[in-house]
Amino acid sequence: MAVYRYRCPRCGIFELTRRMGTAATSDTCVQCGAEARRSYSAPHVNRTPRPLADALTRAERSSEQPDVVNEVPRPQRPTAARKGDPKPRGLPTW
Repeated sequence: MAVYRYRCPRCGIFELTRRMGTAATSDTCVQCGAEARRSYSAPHVNRTPRPLADALTRAERSSEQPDVVNEVPRPQRPTAARKGDPKPRGLPTW
């Protein structure tokens, strides 16, 4: 989904979310119902959530500089489940 900007002559700028490439050159204003023309702006590239940006950076870096390990990582023991929590019942213990 992409965010498209429209400019209403009465209300000003508003944004609509549409499938990429399906935005019309004009649409109706969400406040007054007048015809609003589509306005173009820079893409919102700074809206990437921080955890996602970090994961993308690590993935990009690992293609050229993979992390080197000296031994096989051992799985961590699961923490003890709280009493009364039915979700972990029946799971194997280490």
